[in-house]
Amino acid sequence: MGEWAPMRTDLTTTIARPLALTLAVVALLSVSSMARAQALTIAAPYNDRYTPTDIGSVPGLPDRYGGLTFRPKDTDVLLIGGTANEAGGEIYAISVVRDAASHIIGFTGTATIAVEGAFNDGGITFGPEEVMFLARWPNNELAQIKKDSVVVDKLVDLTPLGVVSSPGGLAFVPSDHPRAGALKTASWPTGEWYELAYEADGTGTFTITAATQATTLEGGPEGFIYVPQNSPLFATRSMLVSEFSANEVSVYQVDDDGDPIPGTRELFISGLTGAEGALTDPLTGDFLFSTFGGGSRVIVVRGFATPTGGPCQADDDCSSGFCAVRGGNGVCCASRCDGVCESCALADGAPEDGTCTPLDAVPCTEDACSATGTCSAGACVAEPRDCVASNECMRPTGCDPSTGCTEEPAANGTACSGGQCLAGVCQAGNVGEGEGEGEPGDVRPACGCGSSRDSMALGALALVFGGRRRLRRRKMP
Repeated sequence: MGEWAPMRTDLTTTIARPLALTLAVVALLSVSSMARAQALTIAAPYNDRYTPTDIGSVPGLPDRYGGLTFRPKDTDVLLIGGTANEAGGEIYAISVVRDAASHIIGFTGTATIAVEGAFNDGGITFGPEEVMFLARWPNNELAQIKKDSVVVDKLVDLTPLGVVSSPGGLAFVPSDHPRAGALKTASWPTGEWYELAYEADGTGTFTITAATQATTLEGGPEGFIYVPQNSPLFATRSMLVSEFSANEVSVYQVDDDGDPIPGTRELFISGLTGAEGALTDPLTGDFLFSTFGGGSRVIVVRGFATPTGGPCQADDDCSSGFCAVRGGNGVCCASRCDGVCESCALADGAPEDGTCTPLDAVPCTEDACSATGTCSAGACVAEPRDCVASNECMRPTGCDPSTGCTEEPAANGTACSGGQCLAGVCQAGNVGEGEGEGEPGDVRPACGCGSSRDSMALGALALVFGGRRRLRRRKMP
């Protein structure tokens, strides 16, 4: 039996998806998790570097999943919409389970209601002042919930701004892409793509002052993410779009205004049912998306570069290209930190992971010529290293900041505990004194008789002179 494909036939039919889902319950129950996992396919060439994992349904979360996100600075609890597109919808919280490399591999506990979420859809995100922004379908509205609130604090009707009903996807452009901080949205099913201008209203929420349409997307767009910079196989700035109508996830290149370029659309994932939300894991860069239908699942795709603030071991791991490693554990930084007494790790004293900050009262070593010191206002205060020769026949000559202490052999013939020094090694017996007197093997016995080489030379001279005497005798009458 094939999987059911969710339906939203037009903008005025607000019950089409829920009704179709109800009729499809029997079909969904007959499809195993293994069959769903096998249906997921990463398209070439991305299948060489990216791996999808179906981590299943969220315990306790009602069917028809909406968008998903994390609160700022809380990567342990996922927020995700349930009973999407209906008045009874809510935003739920569920704790995630991560492996040793911080990748999400499942859920723990049971989902509980976190904040009000009527008519939630594929777009849930946090903006300035940690205000939550939610797209409300089919109402053509944008809801805002303040940091410490659990109810909608402001509701914006987008129709007077010229937005075609009704936005599903919603996201702020991240810091590693052009137009960082701009608010973008896409309408379902017709795909109009907008930038929403906003400004603070003085009450902790924001006024949407204008909506500018930049382009139109295919496939019935819902949630979308901007691909972390430096991710493998993404040579240009790109984004991923969950396409509910096409049952796919597609790739678009992104222009200098942070908008997708329609002519660059290509397949990233196929074999889905009702692709809905979209999220970049702030710890790992993994792509998470939810499905509205198809069993209501959460899928994780690994292989992307790590965002700023995430863990790393080398610069190539990071979307920024900068990894700061201290004590074996690294953090991706927004920029290159200056010296050993700046760090972008919260554990080292930075205000947050990812932001380079001068350190205080942290052990440091400036270079190979410095002893261990202490950071003070971003500078390493340390005494010079005391260079000691490696043995009694070597002499310190100074220090190289990159390699450490330098040395050279003591003069041949210098007294040492076992005799005299020769080429930096203590040898038994006597050796030639002064530079150039004596080479390895030229050790003179303690009697002063000279080396074997000297004896051979003297013997040869004796033979020569002796032979001359014999010749003279023969010539005498």
